[in-house]
Amino acid sequence: MDQEDGLFGNDPECAKFSKGHIRIYADILASPDFTFRKLAPKNPVHSEYAESRDLTESPEYNFSTGLRFSAVSGFGLALRTGVNYSEISEKFEYFNGSAVNVTIDYTYGPNGEIISADTVITTGQRFKTTFNKYRTLDIPILLGYEVNYKKFVFTINGGAYLNLIFEQKGDFLSPVDNQPVNFSSSNPNAYPAFKDKLDLGWYGSVGIHYKIKPRLQLIVEPHFKLYPKSITQDNYILDQKYLTTGVFFGIR
Repeated sequence: MDQEDGLFGNDPECAKFSKGHIRIYADILASPDFTFRKLAPKNPVHSEYAESRDLTESPEYNFSTGLRFSAVSGFGLALRTGVNYSEISEKFEYFNGSAVNVTIDYTYGPNGEIISADTVITTGQRFKTTFNKYRTLDIPILLGYEVNYKKFVFTINGGAYLNLIFEQKGDFLSPVDNQPVNFSSSNPNAYPAFKDKLDLGWYGSVGIHYKIKPRLQLIVEPHFKLYPKSITQDNYILDQKYLTTGVFFGIR
């Protein structure tokens, strides 16, 4: 047993290469997420439109899941990559005016003749509700550091997210007439508000791993992900940005 083992305990090993004690790990992760959205007009004259979108859109559930691979040196320095899928859900709800429904109730005699007719008028409200989705598939490129202590591994990570796929599905208010319009990336007639791919994102986290077996660990990893640039196209009148926080739970 060397000095490092005496201080920090035995590190679970999945693979070793030469005398560098490089260890390779695979992590399976899933996280419930909480998302902060910022809608900002590129010109102050469009502030009212930004407020209208905020009033008609509200957050729903969000989540991330991923597969991550790590190469960890004997000094604890780690390089991580893999694939990460995230989904942001929002509810779009639009009041579409009042509807008047007119019906006639007939009273019939024993031979089927009409004895009387009553007109019934009912008034109700019409709403359009759509559950919007924003989906991303990214490759994380992360640097990390790990410290082993008895049955635990403490980690810190930071780096970039490289976007492979960005898809959208749903409706919002059109900046042309403030009426509902579809923006789905799969719809060729959709309003062209969003980018095809996202710019670079940033990721940071701290984690605690619990060693169940020599080659199996439980993972708890609070994290944040930020796309500093807008996900909308340059010619769209609003900037739309997201900051996502959550806690990854998983196994190594």
